[in-house]
Amino acid sequence: MNNFEAGAIISTMGILCGIVAIIGSFLVTYHKKKNERMIRQSIIENHVDAEMAKLLVKPTKNKNSKYDSLMWGCSLLGLGLGWGIDILLDLREGSLDYFITLAVGVGIGLLAYFLIKSKLEDKDKTEEKE
Repeated sequence: MNNFEAGAIISTMGILCGIVAIIGSFLVTYHKKKNERMIRQSIIENHVDAEMAKLLVKPTKNKNSKYDSLMWGCSLLGLGLGWGIDILLDLREGSLDYFITLAVGVGIGLLAYFLIKSKLEDKDKTEEKE
């Protein structure tokens, strides 16, 4: 396989990834709206009272969603820390030591996320009690 064929395959795969992402997001949105419409119709047909209808239609909130950006930030900072250590130790890219150092960096970032999140949740609980 020459360079032209490899480049053509890579370009085609890149374009296809974008197309698949667009089609996939369209299908997910379509099915979500279809399900919401079905729920509304069943609420109307079954004469459900207003309070129960609010509970059925209201989207459920993920409690950890407010900490998602914190998790990603700590993970990426840990990855950067691991990469910096790789540069300082002059590790060869693609070696096992290189990837282990990156993984340890991400692990340290996730550990920091866990500690920060637990402190913030404890602080929120004490503020709710007061």
